[in-house]
Amino acid sequence: MRRFLIHIAVFCITLLLLWMFLTCTALIPNESIVHNMKKSAASYGTVDAFNFENANYLNSVSDNYADCILLSVSYYMGDGEPISAVLDSSYYRGEKDSIGVNEALLKTVSEDTKPDTDYSRYWHGMAAFVRIVHLFGDVETVKLFGFVAILSFALVTLGMLLKQGNIKSAIALFAAIICIQPWNLVLSMEYQSPFVICFMLCPLYLYFERRNERILTILSVIGGTLTAFFDFLTCETVAILIPVLLVISVRIEEKRFYDLKREVNLAFYCMVAFGIAWAAAFLSKWVIASIFTGENKILEALSSAQIHAAGKADSGAPENTLVRILTAPLANLTVLFYGSVRLDIPRVVLGLFLTVFVLGSIIYLFKKKTIETNRLFLLLSLGGIVILRYAVLNYHSYMHEFFTYRALVAPIFAIFASTLFCLEYKKEKKGGRRK
Repeated sequence: MRRFLIHIAVFCITLLLLWMFLTCTALIPNESIVHNMKKSAASYGTVDAFNFENANYLNSVSDNYADCILLSVSYYMGDGEPISAVLDSSYYRGEKDSIGVNEALLKTVSEDTKPDTDYSRYWHGMAAFVRIVHLFGDVETVKLFGFVAILSFALVTLGMLLKQGNIKSAIALFAAIICIQPWNLVLSMEYQSPFVICFMLCPLYLYFERRNERILTILSVIGGTLTAFFDFLTCETVAILIPVLLVISVRIEEKRFYDLKREVNLAFYCMVAFGIAWAAAFLSKWVIASIFTGENKILEALSSAQIHAAGKADSGAPENTLVRILTAPLANLTVLFYGSVRLDIPRVVLGLFLTVFVLGSIIYLFKKKTIETNRLFLLLSLGGIVILRYAVLNYHSYMHEFFTYRALVAPIFAIFASTLFCLEYKKEKKGGRRK
């Protein structure tokens, strides 16, 4: 009960501090940021809502649509009472199909338009940094700061692994990061927050797993709260799976892997703590917003959640749920293997074949005599949770595969780490003939 109360207290304190931070940034006068907001709006004026930056590869899509909405939401947070403006998130969309979101953003910051689209189902924590950065820079500055933060925390994580002598874990993590084309994260600020949170938490997980592993569930509560607060349902699984996978991987590499039951329990409790905190943060937003606005934000949010899972009939996604469950992972794999269309089955088959062939050949040539399969199975099972996410939110994963595919960094890390743990390098003995 004492530990349970500690976790509840950590959640409440974390969420309260984040809410206060967001509310304080809403106190920044819009007059102080309008100049740079206009520069940001103008930069989107001549581009498509979804822009291909690199030869029509889906992994290089710049989601200007989402960024424009975030800029509009953050601007309206400075219009009116700070607390209610933060809770009742909204933006100006204009009459459906009559105006693009890019033009709507320009009208938002240039004219006295009123928001007409509710978006209060998210906390929109990124809006705090948007408002702060726009005191001295535009949206490109926001993207650059986010990318530098990801790169810095990732390098700290890799450096920590190398310093501890966990070469295989470091190689697997580096290779997994490269596979999801991290340089494309600079294209859209909406996709950056889960990776910032992930690599910010990784060094903390690696530090405390050696000293007091009970702290890991507390870190998971903080991570779940942060993810719900800053992310808008892009790659939420990254923030918990990569830190937990690193802990398991390091223990395997250092031969500190305790009994399987204990390690499974640790991973399970961390993920449960993260998931409950993540869901509770969303529920808190809906309840608090309903109290302050007098509107039922819970029903609106649940309606949106239903769409993420079931979808819309006229969206172009398969109407059959089972078909979507099967095709959502394939769509994400298509993007991973540099596809240019949503479903490129031949490309996926070829990519998977080459991956299995190369890794299988390496394992065949350098395989250990004895392989502890239960430990590797745990790694692969944790990585496979991403596929479960695609199945549950099948419509969202199918329609937004150009950014949800980055969650595959977890199973890719699990596969690379498992492969390396199967290998044994034999050194040739030096010597000569007997005299």
